[in-house]
Amino acid sequence: GSQNFVIGDTVTINPNTIADFRLSYLRGRDGFTPEQLGIDLSKFGSAWGTLASQVSLDTAPLASNGFQGFSGVDNRAIMNDYFLSGSLIRILGRHTLKMGGEARRNEWNFAQTTSAAGSFTFDQGFTAQLTSSSAQVAKTGYAGASFFLGNPASASLASIAYTDAIEWYLGAYLQDTFQVNRKLTLTPG
Repeated sequence: GSQNFVIGDTVTINPNTIADFRLSYLRGRDGFTPEQLGIDLSKFGSAWGTLASQVSLDTAPLASNGFQGFSGVDNRAIMNDYFLSGSLIRILGRHTLKMGGEARRNEWNFAQTTSAAGSFTFDQGFTAQLTSSSAQVAKTGYAGASFFLGNPASASLASIAYTDAIEWYLGAYLQDTFQVNRKLTLTPG
């Protein structure tokens, strides 16, 4: 979404002089946030409540090892642009002088993460049958059950990266439209 406004005023100072001033603002927002933002992780299973305090983005975790499709990506951008501009037109005989300028301040704020909700790997280890034979253990257990219990075999987590930038722009111009005669006009600027 975006919002903007412009305030302007044109003033006739005298029959040969006109001034124009504008103040503008533009705000734009872009990005996407997981639909599950703010989800209560304890609803996934008994150990998920404990894991909730370890994630920096409170959304469903990105599970791997056969359980893909959960969110974990968050991307937000906000732009604020401020403009101040003015111009002056002055007629002096056969000369029409135009001058003006503009100052801009552009702000850009960006945040993105691909795994602030965590990336967890689940295997059959926590749900495997206890036995003295490692070959027998490998045939029991289920990664999906470990997922619903909230017992990952390994995990990784990244925090949200924030980037902010400010850019200034200044510009000015001066132009003279000079009517040399009825058939020739020069416009240097």
